Amino acid sequence: MDISSGRCGAKQSLSRADDQYTRDLQDHIVRDVRTAWLTANSAYQQIAVAAQLLKSASDAVDLAQARYKLGLSSIIELSQAQLNLTQAQLESATAKYDYEAQLSVLNYQIGPLHSTPASPPWRFVHPLFPVRV
Repeated sequence: MDISSGRCGAKQSLSRADDQYTRDLQDHIVRDVRTAWLTANSAYQQIAVAAQLLKSASDAVDLAQARYKLGLSSIIELSQAQLNLTQAQLESATAKYDYEAQLSVLNYQIGPLHSTPASPPWRFVHPLFPVRV
């Protein structure tokens, strides 16, 4: 066996290992970005759900107040409706916070995109619509 052919084989083997490592790294990055995007998108959709819950709770308080003023219900029903409204407000705020947190994770996973001075980097402020910063 020739020594130079052994070195050539070792170099090819190292080159294939480097190529495989690069492909694996790319796959991990793509997976992490996709996961972050899906999580941010889900958090964004949760904001709308929380807004609907808030509207329902607000309507329930209005109804409970009207019923209480007419003497058709007790203070307990009104208090429960007010408690539900407070919980809905909290869930709405939490949904917005979760979305912002997941958006930060997405922007971190994307990383700084290299750009020229004429082409500023992208920053996602909504998981479906990137905007320039």
